[in-house]
Amino acid sequence: MENTQFCEHAVKQKTEGKWIAKRVGLIVIYSFILLFAALLGLLYQNILPFLVVAALIEIGLIPLTWRRTVVEYEYAMTGGILTFSHIYGGSGHREIFSVELRSIEAAFPYRSETGMKRLNEYAPEKQYFALASENEEENRNKEIWCCLFENEDGKRSAFYFELTDTAYRFLRMYANSATASRKV
Repeated sequence: MENTQFCEHAVKQKTEGKWIAKRVGLIVIYSFILLFAALLGLLYQNILPFLVVAALIEIGLIPLTWRRTVVEYEYAMTGGILTFSHIYGGSGHREIFSVELRSIEAAFPYRSETGMKRLNEYAPEKQYFALASENEEENRNKEIWCCLFENEDGKRSAFYFELTDTAYRFLRMYANSATASRKV
C-alpha cells in the first residue's frame, strides 16, 4: 500500500540457497526425532509410547521452526521514520531497525559507480537486505537502492531495498540533501 503519508513495501524471500539448506536441515531434525523415538521403542520393546511422545514434540516444534523459513521483508516510511521488519510465516512481525530519514547519510542507486564508491568508502559494519533474492541476476531488472546510516548501536549500516515511487518521494522530502537523483 502506498500513499502520500505512508509508504510500505514488502517482498517475499525466494526459496533459494541458504533457505533451501535451512528447510533441508529442519526436515533432517524432524526425521531424526522420529528415528530416535523408534530406536528407543525398539530398545525397550514398546515403540508406541515413544512414537506418541515424538509426534507430540513435533506437533509443537514444526509450527515454531518451519515458519522461520518463510520470510517477508518489509520497509515502511511514515512521519519521517524508516522502519525495516522481518515477517515470519505471514504473521510473526519483528522490527529489525528504525531510523529517522533525516539522519540518513546517503541514499543512492546501488549499482551506480558513484554509489559503489561511496559504499566502499563508508565500509558498513552492518548490512540489511529487503530483497526477494540474494541472486544478483534476479535483481538485475529491479531498482535497488542503498541507504547509509548509523544504527541504534552506533554502527555504520547499509540498507538495500527495492525503491518505489513513494519511497523516493519520502527520501526527497525528509533526506533531500542525502538522496541522489533518480534515473528515469
